[in-house]
Amino acid sequence: MEEGQNRIHWVNWNLILNSHAQGGLGVGSLDAFNLALLYKWKWHFLNEPGALWVKIIKFCNVDGGGFLDGQRLGYGGGVWNKIVSSINQLHERGIIPSNSLHRVVGDRVHTRFWKDVWCSDSPLMLRFGRIFALATNQDARVSEFWSSVGWTFHWRRGIRGGVESTQFDYLVELLSPIRLGVLSDKWIWDLDPSVKVWRWVGHWLDLDIPDFSSISVMLEWMDARPIARMERVIVEAVFMVVIWVLWTYRNALLFSSSKPRKDRLFDSIVEISFRWFTSRNSKAMISWAMWMQNPILM
Repeated sequence: MEEGQNRIHWVNWNLILNSHAQGGLGVGSLDAFNLALLYKWKWHFLNEPGALWVKIIKFCNVDGGGFLDGQRLGYGGGVWNKIVSSINQLHERGIIPSNSLHRVVGDRVHTRFWKDVWCSDSPLMLRFGRIFALATNQDARVSEFWSSVGWTFHWRRGIRGGVESTQFDYLVELLSPIRLGVLSDKWIWDLDPSVKVWRWVGHWLDLDIPDFSSISVMLEWMDARPIARMERVIVEAVFMVVIWVLWTYRNALLFSSSKPRKDRLFDSIVEISFRWFTSRNSKAMISWAMWMQNPILM
């Protein structure tokens, strides 16, 4: 090769894929990225039941698109069949747990009471087979069972004793703590700790915090609450810190070389919100002990 002519620099491909912290170029695995994009199809399918493309897939295949328990698509070579097959292989190989997506309680307009997994680890039709056979509408949505007086049921005939009575009592007990909300049903990543974090914050502040679909919805919820000015300032401070802590956690999960601690999220929210609030409201008479107990009771 002549002097001054450029040469090809051979580099180990695994080194290119490694992160910058590990001495690589941070390109990342294209195969893993492709699998992640495939799995996003499942998330879109479950969260967009009213979309035209979802309705077409349900019409051409099965109502659950091949994702629900016990559903199997045909052996054709269609694009959707290949997407579902690839996603199921991720579950079978243990790369992504099959329960990584789960429903969050909403109005249940699109959730089938008997045939979908929504309040148990399996469809109610499998746990309560005897009374499922008595249901007048086995494809009814959860919202059809809910009224202003609570849960209501419609049977082809009355519930008899023995197994039928026992299953009905267990079903009522299972449903007793569940209340339907005003927001639509949605599927979330179980790997995402945001739902649990908001629930912890709700217990801490003694607030019934709904599942916010966006920051604008959160602000509308706060505007609709008849609360004192100082209480609103505290709630806003805490909520902003929650959003910031969750954002930094997700970034660390994706880009940091060390895995962030999920068990520290709530403690960080309490500590950072206290420092943030007191630094901006020096005249507020609130101690660290009062803040840990419940700041809006000050």
